[in-house]
Amino acid sequence: MMEEELLDVLGNDTRRAILRLLADRPCFKTEIAQELEIGQKAINEHLEIMRRLGLIRGKNKRQERGGPRKYFEISESIQFEIMLQPRQFRANSANASLNSSQMRQVRIEFPKLAEFGEQLSSGRADLGLERLRKANESLRERLERMGAAKLYLERLAMEVNDAAARRISESQADEMDREIMVQLVKRAGRVSLQELAGTIDTTEDDIRRRLESLEARGVIHFNSQGGFWEFRG
Repeated sequence: MMEEELLDVLGNDTRRAILRLLADRPCFKTEIAQELEIGQKAINEHLEIMRRLGLIRGKNKRQERGGPRKYFEISESIQFEIMLQPRQFRANSANASLNSSQMRQVRIEFPKLAEFGEQLSSGRADLGLERLRKANESLRERLERMGAAKLYLERLAMEVNDAAARRISESQADEMDREIMVQLVKRAGRVSLQELAGTIDTTEDDIRRRLESLEARGVIHFNSQGGFWEFRG
Protein backbone atom coordinates (compact mmCIF):
# COMPACT_ATOMS: atom_id res chain seq x y z
CA MET A 1 0.00 0.00 0.00
CA MET A 2 1.28 3.47 -0.92
CA GLU A 3 1.70 5.68 2.14
CA GLU A 4 0.59 8.75 0.13
CA GLU A 5 -2.72 7.07 -0.68
CA LEU A 6 -3.25 6.06 2.94
CA LEU A 7 -2.55 9.62 4.06
CA ASP A 8 -5.13 10.82 1.54
CA VAL A 9 -7.71 8.38 2.92
CA LEU A 10 -7.07 9.38 6.52
CA GLY A 11 -7.12 13.06 5.61
CA ASN A 12 -10.82 12.86 4.72
CA ASP A 13 -13.31 13.29 7.60
CA THR A 14 -15.96 11.04 6.06
CA ARG A 15 -13.58 8.18 5.31
CA ARG A 16 -12.18 8.34 8.85
CA ALA A 17 -15.74 8.18 10.19
CA ILE A 18 -16.50 5.15 7.99
CA LEU A 19 -13.36 3.37 9.20
CA ARG A 20 -14.23 4.07 12.84
CA LEU A 21 -17.71 2.67 12.24
CA LEU A 22 -16.45 -0.47 10.47
CA ALA A 23 -13.77 -1.01 13.13
CA ASP A 24 -16.64 -1.29 15.62
CA ARG A 25 -18.74 -3.67 13.50
CA PRO A 26 -19.44 -4.72 9.88
CA CYS A 27 -22.15 -2.59 8.25
CA PHE A 28 -24.38 -2.48 5.21
CA LYS A 29 -24.18 0.61 2.99
CA THR A 30 -27.56 1.79 4.18
CA GLU A 31 -26.44 1.56 7.82
CA ILE A 32 -23.33 3.64 7.08
CA ALA A 33 -25.36 6.25 5.23
CA GLN A 34 -27.92 6.48 8.04
CA GLU A 35 -25.32 6.57 10.80
CA LEU A 36 -23.29 9.34 9.15
CA GLU A 37 -26.30 11.11 7.59
CA ILE A 38 -24.67 11.12 4.15
CA GLY A 39 -26.17 10.11 0.81
CA GLN A 40 -25.51 6.59 -0.46
CA LYS A 41 -23.89 7.84 -3.67
CA ALA A 42 -21.17 9.62 -1.68
CA ILE A 43 -20.80 6.59 0.62
CA ASN A 44 -20.35 4.34 -2.42
CA GLU A 45 -17.50 6.52 -3.71
CA HIS A 46 -15.69 6.50 -0.35
CA LEU A 47 -16.15 2.74 0.06
CA GLU A 48 -14.77 2.07 -3.43
CA ILE A 49 -11.64 4.15 -2.75
CA MET A 50 -10.92 2.25 0.46
CA ARG A 51 -11.77 -1.11 -1.11
CA ARG A 52 -9.23 -0.51 -3.91
CA LEU A 53 -6.57 0.22 -1.29
CA GLY A 54 -7.38 -3.00 0.53
CA LEU A 55 -8.51 -1.29 3.74
CA ILE A 56 -12.02 -2.75 3.59
CA ARG A 57 -13.78 -5.59 1.80
CA GLY A 58 -17.36 -6.33 0.86
CA LYS A 59 -19.13 -9.63 1.52
CA ASN A 60 -22.56 -10.83 0.51
CA LYS A 61 -24.95 -11.95 3.24
CA ARG A 62 -27.98 -14.08 2.47
CA GLN A 63 -31.32 -12.72 3.60
CA GLU A 64 -34.45 -14.59 4.62
CA ARG A 65 -36.33 -12.55 2.06
CA GLY A 66 -35.02 -11.13 -1.17
CA GLY A 67 -31.54 -11.40 -2.64
CA PRO A 68 -28.25 -11.25 -0.77
CA ARG A 69 -27.05 -7.90 0.60
CA LYS A 70 -23.45 -6.71 0.67
CA TYR A 71 -21.91 -5.58 3.92
CA PHE A 72 -18.46 -4.08 4.50
CA GLU A 73 -15.79 -4.80 7.09
CA ILE A 74 -12.16 -3.97 7.84
CA SER A 75 -10.07 -6.31 5.70
CA GLU A 76 -6.88 -6.54 7.76
CA SER A 77 -4.94 -5.01 10.64
CA ILE A 78 -2.65 -2.23 9.44
CA GLN A 79 -0.13 -0.26 11.44
CA PHE A 80 0.62 3.25 10.20
CA GLU A 81 3.30 5.50 11.68
CA ILE A 82 4.43 9.03 10.85
CA MET A 83 7.80 10.43 11.87
CA LEU A 84 8.21 14.19 11.47
CA GLN A 85 11.39 15.89 12.61
CA PRO A 86 13.93 18.39 11.27
CA ARG A 87 15.23 17.22 7.87
CA GLN A 88 13.07 14.09 7.94
CA PHE A 89 9.50 13.11 7.15
CA ARG A 90 8.68 9.42 7.11
CA ALA A 91 5.38 7.61 6.75
CA ASN A 92 5.34 3.83 7.02
CA SER A 93 2.51 1.35 6.77
CA ALA A 94 2.64 -2.39 7.39
CA ASN A 95 0.38 -5.30 8.11
CA ALA A 96 0.12 -5.46 11.88
CA SER A 97 0.41 -9.26 11.79
CA LEU A 98 3.87 -10.63 12.52
CA ASN A 99 5.72 -12.72 9.97
CA SER A 100 7.62 -15.89 10.97
CA SER A 101 10.93 -14.05 11.40
CA GLN A 102 9.37 -11.40 13.63
CA MET A 103 7.58 -14.07 15.67
CA ARG A 104 10.88 -15.91 16.26
CA GLN A 105 12.34 -12.66 17.58
CA VAL A 106 9.38 -12.21 19.93
CA ARG A 107 9.89 -15.73 21.29
CA ILE A 108 13.53 -14.88 21.99
CA GLU A 109 12.87 -11.49 23.61
CA PHE A 110 9.60 -12.31 25.39
CA PRO A 111 9.34 -16.10 25.81
CA LYS A 112 6.61 -16.06 28.49
CA LEU A 113 4.45 -13.59 26.60
CA ALA A 114 4.85 -15.57 23.38
CA GLU A 115 3.85 -18.79 25.15
CA PHE A 116 0.82 -17.10 26.72
CA GLY A 117 -0.24 -15.66 23.34
CA GLU A 118 0.03 -19.02 21.59
CA GLN A 119 -2.01 -20.72 24.32
CA LEU A 120 -4.64 -17.98 24.08
CA SER A 121 -4.94 -18.09 20.28
CA SER A 122 -5.02 -21.90 20.16
CA GLY A 123 -7.65 -22.17 22.88
CA ARG A 124 -5.43 -24.48 24.97
CA ALA A 125 -5.51 -22.18 27.99
CA ASP A 126 -8.56 -22.34 30.25
CA LEU A 127 -8.57 -18.74 31.43
CA GLY A 128 -11.00 -17.21 33.86
CA LEU A 129 -12.14 -13.61 33.63
CA GLU A 130 -9.91 -12.43 36.48
CA ARG A 131 -6.80 -13.89 34.87
CA LEU A 132 -7.75 -12.27 31.57
CA ARG A 133 -8.24 -8.94 33.35
CA LYS A 134 -4.81 -9.22 34.99
CA ALA A 135 -3.25 -10.20 31.68
CA ASN A 136 -4.77 -7.14 30.03
CA GLU A 137 -3.52 -4.92 32.88
CA SER A 138 0.01 -6.33 32.54
CA LEU A 139 0.00 -5.88 28.76
CA ARG A 140 -1.13 -2.26 29.05
CA GLU A 141 1.66 -1.52 31.54
CA ARG A 142 4.21 -3.09 29.20
CA LEU A 143 2.89 -1.10 26.26
CA GLU A 144 3.21 2.15 28.21
CA ARG A 145 6.81 1.37 29.18
CA MET A 146 7.73 0.33 25.66
CA GLY A 147 6.00 3.40 24.24
CA ALA A 148 8.09 5.66 26.48
CA ALA A 149 11.26 3.80 25.47
CA LYS A 150 10.36 4.13 21.80
CA LEU A 151 9.82 7.88 22.14
CA TYR A 152 13.20 8.22 23.83
CA LEU A 153 14.96 6.18 21.14
CA GLU A 154 13.32 8.25 18.38
CA ARG A 155 14.42 11.44 20.12
CA LEU A 156 17.94 10.05 20.51
CA ALA A 157 18.03 9.08 16.82
CA MET A 158 17.02 12.64 15.91
CA GLU A 159 19.90 14.02 18.01
CA VAL A 160 22.31 11.59 16.34
CA ASN A 161 21.15 12.79 12.91
CA ASP A 162 21.54 16.43 13.98
CA ALA A 163 25.07 15.79 15.28
CA ALA A 164 25.98 14.05 12.01
CA ALA A 165 24.51 16.89 9.94
CA ARG A 166 26.59 19.46 11.89
CA ARG A 167 29.73 17.38 11.44
CA ILE A 168 29.09 16.94 7.72
CA SER A 169 28.38 20.68 7.24
CA GLU A 170 31.94 21.38 8.42
CA SER A 171 33.48 19.15 5.72
CA GLN A 172 35.02 20.41 2.49
CA ALA A 173 32.58 18.41 0.33
CA ASP A 174 30.17 20.19 -1.99
CA GLU A 175 26.47 20.52 -1.19
CA MET A 176 25.31 17.36 -2.98
CA ASP A 177 28.06 15.20 -1.49
CA ARG A 178 27.14 16.51 1.95
CA GLU A 179 23.50 15.58 1.35
CA ILE A 180 24.53 12.08 0.26
CA MET A 181 26.53 11.68 3.46
CA VAL A 182 23.59 12.90 5.55
CA GLN A 183 21.33 10.31 3.93
CA LEU A 184 23.89 7.55 4.50
CA VAL A 185 23.90 8.35 8.22
CA LYS A 186 20.10 8.57 8.46
CA ARG A 187 19.58 5.25 6.71
CA ALA A 188 22.47 3.51 8.48
CA GLY A 189 24.23 3.11 5.15
CA ARG A 190 21.56 0.77 3.79
CA VAL A 191 20.18 2.71 0.85
CA SER A 192 19.99 2.04 -2.88
CA LEU A 193 21.08 4.29 -5.74
CA GLN A 194 17.43 4.69 -6.69
CA GLU A 195 16.43 5.81 -3.18
CA LEU A 196 19.30 8.31 -2.97
CA ALA A 197 18.54 9.69 -6.44
CA GLY A 198 14.86 10.14 -5.53
CA THR A 199 15.62 11.83 -2.21
CA ILE A 200 18.30 14.18 -3.58
CA ASP A 201 16.57 14.75 -6.95
CA THR A 202 19.35 13.71 -9.29
CA THR A 203 20.18 10.72 -11.51
CA GLU A 204 21.37 7.31 -10.38
CA ASP A 205 24.49 7.72 -12.55
CA ASP A 206 25.33 10.95 -10.72
CA ILE A 207 24.84 9.23 -7.35
CA ARG A 208 27.05 6.34 -8.45
CA ARG A 209 29.85 8.69 -9.56
CA ARG A 210 29.69 10.65 -6.33
CA LEU A 211 29.75 7.53 -4.16
CA GLU A 212 32.75 6.25 -6.09
CA SER A 213 34.45 9.63 -5.66
CA LEU A 214 33.76 9.68 -1.91
CA GLU A 215 35.10 6.15 -1.63
CA ALA A 216 38.25 7.03 -3.64
CA ARG A 217 38.87 9.96 -1.29
CA GLY A 218 38.65 7.66 1.71
CA VAL A 219 35.45 9.20 3.09
CA ILE A 220 33.25 6.11 2.80
CA HIS A 221 33.61 2.43 2.06
CA PHE A 222 31.11 -0.18 0.88
CA ASN A 223 30.99 -3.15 3.23
CA SER A 224 30.25 -5.91 0.74
CA GLN A 225 29.81 -8.53 3.45
CA GLY A 226 27.22 -6.53 5.35
CA GLY A 227 25.74 -4.83 2.28
CA PHE A 228 25.97 -1.24 3.55
CA TRP A 229 28.03 1.94 3.25
CA GLU A 230 30.19 2.90 6.21
CA PHE A 231 32.32 5.93 7.01
CA ARG A 232 36.07 5.87 7.52
CA GLY A 233 36.51 7.67 10.81
